[in-house]
Amino acid sequence: WTRSAGLPDCASAVAMDPRSPRTLYAATFSGVAKTTDAGSTWAQAPASSAARQAAALLVDRRDSSVIYAAVERVGVFRSNDAGQTWTTINTGLASLSAVSLTQDARSGTLYVGTIGGGTFALFARESTRVVPPRP
Repeated sequence: WTRSAGLPDCASAVAMDPRSPRTLYAATFSGVAKTTDAGSTWAQAPASSAARQAAALLVDRRDSSVIYAAVERVGVFRSNDAGQTWTTINTGLASLSAVSLTQDARSGTLYVGTIGGGTFALFARESTRVVPPRP
């Protein structure tokens, strides 16, 4: 292991851009940091403090400018501009303790795991309503 330069000591989650493997995002105490050179240098994304200390980050497989952050006790955030701005997408979540994220490679459906509320699915990127997954 080699320590990544410029990243604060604590990174609670890391995600890679599937279309550009040298681009990574890390959730830190300050917010979300981004590197475009595989971790040689990092820059704090402006206005990313909403997603600080995220338990999980995910870069959308279909549109790498879309990033999701699961934040315990706060919910799920989405950025449509590669981390520059963030909005919550919590409508329909039974619990705001979001701790995990994954995405179906075929449909693009986003799944979020929560503490005490179960697992939920976001079926369309444009949607802000999260619903329980279908059986």
